[in-house]
Amino acid sequence: NGFEKGYLLAPSLSVKVKDKLSFSLAAELYNGANTSKQIIFFYFPPSQLNATNPKELGIDYKRTYSAQDIFQVSKNNNFFGQMNYKFSNQWRSQTNFTSTNSFSDGPYAYFYVIPNSEVTGNPNATGADYLARADQSTANSTDQATEIQQNFIGDFKIGNLRNRFVGGLDFFSQNSNQLFYGENFDTIPKNGNIPAYGNFNKDNLNAALQKNTPWTYPYRYKTNTYSAYVSDVLNITDKLIASAAIRADHFSNKGSYDQSTGQYTGSYDQTAFSPKFGLVYQPVKDKIAFFANYQNGFTNMTGTDYNGKTFKPEEAAQIEGGVKLNAFGGRLNGTISYYDIQVKDIVRPYAANPNFSIQDGTQLSKGVEAEIVAKPAQG
Repeated sequence: NGFEKGYLLAPSLSVKVKDKLSFSLAAELYNGANTSKQIIFFYFPPSQLNATNPKELGIDYKRTYSAQDIFQVSKNNNFFGQMNYKFSNQWRSQTNFTSTNSFSDGPYAYFYVIPNSEVTGNPNATGADYLARADQSTANSTDQATEIQQNFIGDFKIGNLRNRFVGGLDFFSQNSNQLFYGENFDTIPKNGNIPAYGNFNKDNLNAALQKNTPWTYPYRYKTNTYSAYVSDVLNITDKLIASAAIRADHFSNKGSYDQSTGQYTGSYDQTAFSPKFGLVYQPVKDKIAFFANYQNGFTNMTGTDYNGKTFKPEEAAQIEGGVKLNAFGGRLNGTISYYDIQVKDIVRPYAANPNFSIQDGTQLSKGVEAEIVAKPAQG
C-alpha cells in the first residue's frame, strides 16, 4: 500500500565567452507525489505508554493505517548561475545567483500512540493499545528564496607581503506563503482486528474537515538579509601567516501575515557583526605548523518571547588552537587541536508557559580532537 513517484531534471550549461569571461548555469526541476510515511508520535508524557523503547509499543509496521489516496503533491525548482570575470592576474570577479521555489499541496497522515487510560477514561488502566489518526495538510503552499552575491577576489603583494583577499556583498530574500491545517480523525486499536481500519481515506477525511473546524497554522512571512564582508590572508613571512575577516548582516523581517486583516504585523530589524582572526606559524616549513583562531557566528531568530520582546540573533564564539604535522613526504599527516565554543542567547521553550519561548539559553562545547592519516604504501 502506498506509492512515491516523481521526476527530476537537472540540466547544466557552461559557456566560455573569452579567456576572461565565463558563465555557469544549472537547474534542478522536481515534481512528485507520495502517500504519507508512517510517522508515529508518542503521547506526552511518554511514561504513560508503559514502554522504554519503540519495540515495546507493539506497532505493526506492515500496516500503513491510512489509505493510499491520502497523498501530497510537491514541486521544487532550483536555479543557479555564476559569472566569472578576470580583470588581471591579481584580481577577478565572481557573481552568484540562486533561486529556490518550493510547493506542496494535499493531506498528510500522522499518528499518535495513546495510553489506555486516556481512551477508556480509567486512570488505573495501563499500557497503550490505541492509535490516534490525524491529518496535517498543506494548501497550495509556496516557499521562495533568492540570493545574489558579488565577490571580488585578489591575490597580490604589497611589498614582500602576499595578500589573498575576498570582499563582497550578499543579498538573501525569503518569501514564505504556507498554510497548514488539519484535523484529528479517529482512534483505533493499533493491533489485531481493527473494524474501522479502512475508514481513513480521502473522502472521509474531507467530510471530517468540512463537518468540524480544522486547526489552521499560516506560516507566512517575508525576510531580507543584506550582508557585506571582507577577508584577507597575509603571508608575513614564509613561515608566519595571519588572517582577519569581518562580516556585517542586516536582517529585516517584514512580520507575520494576519489572515483576518490581510496585513503583515510585527516587523523588526536586526544587525550583527561577525569577526574572525587566525594565525599560523611553521617552525619547519611544510612539516610542522602551529595554528590558533577565533571566530564569531550568529543565527538570526524570528519571533518574540512571552513578553512580546523581539528575539536577538543567537551568537556563538569559538577559540581553537593546535598543531598540524606532515612527515615522510606526505605519507603521514596528523592534527591535534583544542576547541572551546560558547553560544549565548539561545531561544528555548518557556517552562512556565509552553506556548511561548524565552531567550536565555547558553551552550558550551569544548574538547580535544586528534586525527592521524597514514599512507604506508602507494595506493
